[in-house]
Amino acid sequence: MKIIQSIDRLLNNYTMYKVVLYGLFCLVVTALIFAGIGLLPFTFWQVATLLVLSVSTSFLAHQGLQRLFHSTYNTESGLITGLIFFFVLSPMKNITDLLVTIAVIVFGAASKYLLAVDKKHLFNPVAIALLVMGLFGFGNAIWWVGSGVLLPFVVVFGLAIVRKLRRFDLLLAFVGASLAMGAWVSRADVSPVWATWWQMMYSWPLWFLGTVMLTEPLTGPARRGHYLLYGAVVGVLFASRFQLGPLHSTPELALIIGNLLAYCITKEVRVQLKLKGKRQIAKDIYEFDFVPRGNFNFLPGQYLEWTITPEEADSRGNRRYFTIASSPTEKVLSIAVKVDQNSSSFKKHLLAMSAGSPIVAGQLAGDFVLPKDRQQKLVLIAGGIGITPFRSMARYLIDRREQRDVVLFYICSHPDEFAYDALWQEAKNYGWKVVPVLSNRAAKTSKWMGELGYLTAGMLKRQVPDYVERQFYLSGPNAMVISYKELLSKLGVASSQLKTDYFPGF
Repeated sequence: MKIIQSIDRLLNNYTMYKVVLYGLFCLVVTALIFAGIGLLPFTFWQVATLLVLSVSTSFLAHQGLQRLFHSTYNTESGLITGLIFFFVLSPMKNITDLLVTIAVIVFGAASKYLLAVDKKHLFNPVAIALLVMGLFGFGNAIWWVGSGVLLPFVVVFGLAIVRKLRRFDLLLAFVGASLAMGAWVSRADVSPVWATWWQMMYSWPLWFLGTVMLTEPLTGPARRGHYLLYGAVVGVLFASRFQLGPLHSTPELALIIGNLLAYCITKEVRVQLKLKGKRQIAKDIYEFDFVPRGNFNFLPGQYLEWTITPEEADSRGNRRYFTIASSPTEKVLSIAVKVDQNSSSFKKHLLAMSAGSPIVAGQLAGDFVLPKDRQQKLVLIAGGIGITPFRSMARYLIDRREQRDVVLFYICSHPDEFAYDALWQEAKNYGWKVVPVLSNRAAKTSKWMGELGYLTAGMLKRQVPDYVERQFYLSGPNAMVISYKELLSKLGVASSQLKTDYFPGF
């Protein structure tokens, strides 16, 4: 457990895009070393040339297309796309190979704009480029990243991505379905199942596809409940053998069909927003109200990915995930953000925005939503800025005049950090019990009337005698969530009664 917590702390220092970019860079270094000592079927110079061409072409193509379409561009995204192309394309042997490689990469970058709905691309850019160019007879995809010597490094890097995104259910569905289909195929070949499985695990790009490409949030399903179906469909197609006219079974075709399935399931689009206003609601906490262009539907407790122009971003990138603090019953989309001296340029950019300033949001996701059963008793535990999904839920239930049995533990380290006081008073009229908890005893003032210290078993039993009958929602810093999950487990609360708010970045 301590090892996992240490890994989580390390991963939480970086955004999702940084984790993928740095991991791919480490894999590139490994590939160059292995090519240099003869462990790959290519020379060092072949690999190095392909690397330079892939990354430079992708970077320049993304830059040019961003200017052409006047869109917000993420530098990391262009580099990641180029590095993935590097691991799946064949090194060039002549000028024709060179031109084909450039064409494939440029088409992949262009697909983000040409095959998009409301500026959200539908397909994994690498997979769609390989598929389309292959149909025209220019395919040079060999997926050499599936080489056995790279396998341990791909697995370690891939599992880091999956851990960051919390997509183990997706990965297991993909791998399980792939192996099951592989076993079926082996029966037709009259070959041992174990031999087929060994070949799939050791020399196929199963791990790279399943961890690096399948987990791309923008082209996958937004709801956790759809991950199993998405992973299973891609897994079955990945391990299948079929020929339908010009189409035949390839990793890229499997992923593209999965992308289509994800779009049909979610049909999620990006939304253009303009800042309506901002205000400070607690110590170092600011709330921003945005007006969406057109209708935008969501559920209380879900989150969005917010994007600013790369010129405004520091090394931590120009994308962040924030839970929607407003309710679907309100006319604005709101977020609450903690901004201090050590905050990223992203947060400082938000604070500097003036009314009317535009911003882009998308990738609506999250299953941290209210249960459909209105009779289900709830305990909500919020730490600091983790209060935002509960603000959305409370406003939603109040506006709908819906009574629910809810106990909210709101935990902060200083009295000035508590927000939305008027809302919590109003929520009490609709069945809510709000318990403010001051974790820092030294910050107690004479006016403090709530609980002191961290949430304990005694405090929980005193405030919620029937806690074993309730569904628990935990939102806040990762360390807090882990700690309170352990506390609740010791108190006999089943894992099925726990829901945690998690999104892949900050």
